Amino acid sequence: MSNNSNSNKNSPVTNSLSLPKSAKILYDFTAQEGYEELSVKEGESITVLENEPVEGWCLVENSKGDKGLVPVSYILFDEHSSPSTAEHTLPNSASSANTLSRTGSVFGRRQLNRFSWFVTTGVEEFILGMNDESESTESATQLAPTQTSDTSPSTASNSNEFQANDVDRHFITHGPNWQEKTSVFTVYVHDPETRTQSEGLGEYTIFYVSSIFSEGTQVTVERRFSQFEWLYERLHLKFRSLVLPHLPEKQFSGRFSEDFIEKRRNQLERFINHLAMHPVIRYSEIFTHFLSCTSDVEWSKADKKFLTERHQHGLTFFQHVYHPEFNVEDEGDEDTVKRFNNHIKSIDKLLPMCYEGAIGYRDHSFESSDQYRKFSYGLLRMISGLGRETRDCVNDENVWCFKDNCDECLRLTKGIQLMAESMQEISDIQDSYAKKECQSLLDRLKEYHSLVHSYSPIVEMHGGALAKYKEASNEESWADSPNKDIDIEKVKSRCDTVFNVTLAEINQFHQYKLNDFKTVSTDFLDDQIEYHQKILNRLMETRQKLEGESYEQLSSSPRAPPKYNYQEPAHPSTRPASVVSMSGMVGGVVDTVGSVGSFFKNRARNSMFGDWVGWGSNPAVKKPVEDALTHTN
Repeated sequence: MSNNSNSNKNSPVTNSLSLPKSAKILYDFTAQEGYEELSVKEGESITVLENEPVEGWCLVENSKGDKGLVPVSYILFDEHSSPSTAEHTLPNSASSANTLSRTGSVFGRRQLNRFSWFVTTGVEEFILGMNDESESTESATQLAPTQTSDTSPSTASNSNEFQANDVDRHFITHGPNWQEKTSVFTVYVHDPETRTQSEGLGEYTIFYVSSIFSEGTQVTVERRFSQFEWLYERLHLKFRSLVLPHLPEKQFSGRFSEDFIEKRRNQLERFINHLAMHPVIRYSEIFTHFLSCTSDVEWSKADKKFLTERHQHGLTFFQHVYHPEFNVEDEGDEDTVKRFNNHIKSIDKLLPMCYEGAIGYRDHSFESSDQYRKFSYGLLRMISGLGRETRDCVNDENVWCFKDNCDECLRLTKGIQLMAESMQEISDIQDSYAKKECQSLLDRLKEYHSLVHSYSPIVEMHGGALAKYKEASNEESWADSPNKDIDIEKVKSRCDTVFNVTLAEINQFHQYKLNDFKTVSTDFLDDQIEYHQKILNRLMETRQKLEGESYEQLSSSPRAPPKYNYQEPAHPSTRPASVVSMSGMVGGVVDTVGSVGSFFKNRARNSMFGDWVGWGSNPAVKKPVEDALTHTN
């Protein structure tokens, strides 16, 4: 094991190193065809040309001049620039490196699944003790959540531990649950503005981001979408073992339309509040910097700091996690993880059906609006005529009657016109509801499905740690292993830390689900109540005008032209297609939407036939009828 005096040599590869640098390969690596990778052998000397052109990989050159990508974690810099081979982080590495490489033990060879979350998050490196700093973690993880590492005798006495800032110490309490260091606060994304860059080079949209804290403090900053991307990328780099919500997708076509900007604003607000709910992320320097920084100079300085603080990334996240002893049941509470895995798989299969049902409801709202509007136009045409051939349906006073000066028919004509115009307004309410509230519901279901997908790697990470824990627990086979001098208890202790992290994230998912679906349910019901209340109020208002004195007063003045142009030909509907697949939602959909799709297709044919005979699907062009009469004559 390395001495404490050598601890400074054992930091991971950093972006701040001057390149190219000579290095050695720690493990055999076989390149996959088509990925621009380079096959290397353990102990082979290489030159690092570029550090992480792709996240987790270095561009290297071997002695033959061949170039390609190699995983960062497989590289050890030479003594003059980084850790030496003799002082590498594996215990007794100088004497046992070759032995370790020959054995089939999990400690002798790392997993070569280069795309495994268990590898890319640094979990494997942490468990295998591939950094001397991890040795200090054995005592740190024994801290009770109420203790601080500054006052703990075990951690204070260990000079080899990186002295993390308080924001980089993460505590897990019984549950396991992440300890709340700061209270939850609310973030509003509001008042979007479209601006033009200097010298008119292009347009962009900024959003005001306001954080409202429990003590009444409010902080407001301006942010572009690219800065939200920056936030996601930096958080992902630092907290690879935590689950982050997905950012809304980029869009270039129509990105400055009012509807798109409002949709993007809602998505970003949900994204940022989801981050604020996580007990670890909401007090991180990256997140608080995003919510508070107003200086371009300070933003640039902080960004360089976040990129170069490599000691806070990957495996070192686990080295600064503190949890009580025996906080997790034997073997990582495998039963709970299995139940969780089955639960999210069920959600993954069943949520698409819910999504498709919501699409059907939205399309039904559009269709109901179309048909209701057609009905109202039919009433207006009946009491007004359509073109020269049907003008005889009204008398010279434009009253729906064959008699002259018929007050009864004047009242009736104006009453029907009031009803038809109310139906137009109700159609507008239906269109607005389908376009905004229904679409918002669809967006939230889609976001939740993406979140569910993000938890699969957590299960994988737990499974990898459990496999190593079980191997270390097999004392009989370990006694015959050439690696019997390795401290098994420390390996098992590191596995226990990983178990605490994964189970804390699983319990965090539970909190997300409680909050998300409670909010979705109440918002849906509130929107439904408001939607139907608006329709009911409009119907009751019109109904009162067709009764008693109000109805009698309708004959006191001539008939005015209708508000809506019922004579122009239909315009093609601009609403979305009836059946929209949700990206990534495959399971459970094919067998259940066939009849629904057939229904929508038949409905589309009916609408097309309606257009052919002059009854359009969306003829809500609000022009005075005088213009239309001039056009038709």
